[in-house]
Amino acid sequence: MQPSGADTGRALLEVAERLQESGHVQTAYYLTTVALTLGDAIEIRDGRSFELAGRLALALGQPDVAAAHWTAALTFADGAKAA
Repeated sequence: MQPSGADTGRALLEVAERLQESGHVQTAYYLTTVALTLGDAIEIRDGRSFELAGRLALALGQPDVAAAHWTAALTFADGAKAA
């Protein structure tokens, strides 16, 4: 069963941030990408979320993936941090 909804997406992102802080970068990245791909949670897609995905991808040694996430972050008003 695939998780769904904005509340689920926000919860996934919150847990991902905590996991990143505790050094569990790969799991944090996975949860972030799941949150960003939830079809019925478009409202959680914002600059902050894509910036987080970029940071995590870079920490995993994926600079091209990180750049793609940061580019997406820049399309949102709150995505300036990705610049």
